[in-house]
Amino acid sequence: MPAQAPAVVDPLAQRDLEMLGELLRTQRKSMRIAAESVARAANMSRQTLNRIERGEPCRGPREDLESEA
Repeated sequence: MPAQAPAVVDPLAQRDLEMLGELLRTQRKSMRIAAESVARAANMSRQTLNRIERGEPCRGPREDLESEA
């Protein structure tokens, strides 16, 4: 089961993430490039690219450090 993404506190930030993801997906599809190809070129998993395109926030290294403090 995939890890749950942390909630974004700022609704405007969440909206921006969703808009950016939608733009990325629209551009990728208009160029007829498979998600797998983009993910490979960006050195990430297809699942990570999919989360980005859906506008889902993810845990970054800083959040990992803060949770351990």
